[in-house]
Amino acid sequence: MGIPDSVAFGSFPQLTNRAVFMNRPGFAGDSRLCELGVIRKSKQYSPETRERAVRMVLERRRHYPSQWAAIRSIAEKIGCTAETLRLWVRRAEGHQGSTNAASTDEQARIKDLERENRELRRGSEILRLASAYFAQAELDRQPK
Repeated sequence: MGIPDSVAFGSFPQLTNRAVFMNRPGFAGDSRLCELGVIRKSKQYSPETRERAVRMVLERRRHYPSQWAAIRSIAEKIGCTAETLRLWVRRAEGHQGSTNAASTDEQARIKDLERENRELRRGSEILRLASAYFAQAELDRQPK
């Protein structure tokens, strides 16, 4: 028999038609979830809009108490979410090299050097212990 639609859809009693949820490739159906505000369609912003928004944040940062305040204000003006604009800014800062974050090549090099450093320390420790062992064995050896 199944679950009644009024229970299955919880706080969305207007969505009693199960076909609404079948809006995927291969299924017929017209989804009204976006119209009801349940699901948002993602907007596509042009690269020019993104660059302009990032430039605005970087230029006007000093007029706000924090970078986040600048991002929130400018995001509202251009019509995107603050988190989206924050990601654009972080990505642009990484490309410009204005942050202290290392590039992926540098991160890989650092990782290799750290591994090599651990191996050399381990080898040094083994040699130190072996040296102490043989020095002690020499002292314990009985003179002839």
